[in-house]
Amino acid sequence: LIKGVKYKSDRHALLGIASATEKNTDRWFLGLPVADYDTAVFLCQDRSGKILEFILTKELMKEISPELNISHGQYKFNISRKFENYYLLVPELGSKDITSMLGNFRNL
Repeated sequence: LIKGVKYKSDRHALLGIASATEKNTDRWFLGLPVADYDTAVFLCQDRSGKILEFILTKELMKEISPELNISHGQYKFNISRKFENYYLLVPELGSKDITSMLGNFRNL
């Protein structure tokens, strides 16, 4: 643990871990303090209580970071579910399919 939701992995990568519950049907809103993350882990609890674990890749983080909305010193993330697929909504880039990152701990 570095501070709050920031962690260093065994490989010295900077991880951000955020969590959210499903407020609106099929939608989660999360935030992480602004930092140069190697990866982000999103723990999203659905209405049934199941935890969905998204582990974003370093490549995706590098691509989306410049385009994320920032409010009160935090990156803002918006994940939505459409049928069986999950999308990270990124301003200027549109929807990024993150379904393959669900439970993919190899990205850590």
